[in-house]
Amino acid sequence: MNSLSKIIVSISIVFSVFSCSNNRYIPDEDSLGKSELNIPRGALYISGTILSIAKDKLSKDLNSPCSKVPCWALVKVDSIFGSGKQSPSLQLNDSIKVHFVFTLSKTTDDLVPNLSRKLPGLKVNDRFKGNIKVLASYSGKNNVDKKSYSIDFYETY
Repeated sequence: MNSLSKIIVSISIVFSVFSCSNNRYIPDEDSLGKSELNIPRGALYISGTILSIAKDKLSKDLNSPCSKVPCWALVKVDSIFGSGKQSPSLQLNDSIKVHFVFTLSKTTDDLVPNLSRKLPGLKVNDRFKGNIKVLASYSGKNNVDKKSYSIDFYETY
């Protein structure tokens, strides 16, 4: 093989090696899931199942839709799809108390006036997806820290 052929073969091999390098994009921690899900700071995007509804825990604020229909439910965490910065830590299958800002009932103009996005309502065993945030922390039995959560908009599936 003449020297020109050797140079061409060598250059071809070098290009082949560099073109096979691993150029996968590995996102940093701050961008994981957030660009697709837009999870706000302090929130978790979860799927959950309604285990029970607190029908007796109505708001005393007569202007609130929660004074007319239930807004609190015990929810089982089925999946955690992503989290915003400084979000609460939850585990799969945790049972959490959740306040549904726009109630667990189907939203109507009478119940929640001027709400642009209507919600279908939820009942026991229904599944939903949405962003939850810590609403309050309190000491439970044996001084174990407990939290309650809130959710505004959700999707059923």
